[in-house]
Amino acid sequence: MKANFKTIALAISMAFATGAAVASEAHITQYGSSNDAFTAQDNATGSTARTLQDGRGNSAGNQQGPTGGTGGILQKNTTGSTAYIEQLGNRNDAGLRQTSTAFATGTIYQHGNDNDARIEQTSIALGASAIIHQDGNNHDAAIDQSNSSRVSAKAYQDGNGNFASLSQTWSSGSSIDTVQVGSGNRAYASQSFVALSDISVEQSGSNNYANATQSGGGDLGATIKQNGNANRAYTDQSGLSNDALVKQTGDENYARANQSGFNSDSLITQAGNKNHATSTQIGTGFSRNYSVIAQNGNGHVATTYQHGSGNRAGINQK
Repeated sequence: MKANFKTIALAISMAFATGAAVASEAHITQYGSSNDAFTAQDNATGSTARTLQDGRGNSAGNQQGPTGGTGGILQKNTTGSTAYIEQLGNRNDAGLRQTSTAFATGTIYQHGNDNDARIEQTSIALGASAIIHQDGNNHDAAIDQSNSSRVSAKAYQDGNGNFASLSQTWSSGSSIDTVQVGSGNRAYASQSFVALSDISVEQSGSNNYANATQSGGGDLGATIKQNGNANRAYTDQSGLSNDALVKQTGDENYARANQSGFNSDSLITQAGNKNHATSTQIGTGFSRNYSVIAQNGNGHVATTYQHGSGNRAGINQK
């Protein structure tokens, strides 16, 4: 029965690989039982699609078939697309969709049980790469890249019950990279109408929360590093040439960096527990603003506010 299902899935795959499908390939391998896989390649020059599922109850796609839902590797009118889904474990759910691309990669990799991963790359043009790598159980990761060029996004999760949401809309030359090690961590990263900008989130521990947002600008950089438990960090950036770094070590710390306008740098470091720091910068000129908040110990509160250009602020709490 499993051999028959594999044959049917391959037939569906080939049926949708029509038109000018030159050098198009599709591979489905399934071990175990109750696994579902769908593949569709339409007008796919140079496309490759692979699905490997080892275990029980895994799903690459959904019951709507290769043209609906998550798609389970759906590559449309592409030039050079590669999509790869590998699930070793049980009850994992993966979807991949790469519509009207020029170059695109894909890749979903899940080892463990009850993980959920989704990648969607719509128009793309001459770039785009999205990688989700999950080790452990009950992870949830989503990457959405839309109408973008030369973008890249990575979500790596190791542990249990981590959540990551990465979104890039109308962004060019930008990238998002999230790494989560531990359990119950949540990371949100969003880029909208930005160019040449980067977001990096690293979480190690349990129940940490990070939210990095970039919108309407270019040359923006945001880095959040959390090592401990129940820390919360936010960066909100717009404008041009702004950089924010938040580093938290300990438990239950709170940090927020808000940047708009031009030419600002913000650094927040917290080592201890239950510290609170907020930095707000509104740059209006060519001279850079600098804000540094360093908190070592427990229960500190610090706030900086800068509006203009060439401002410098530093707070050191011990």
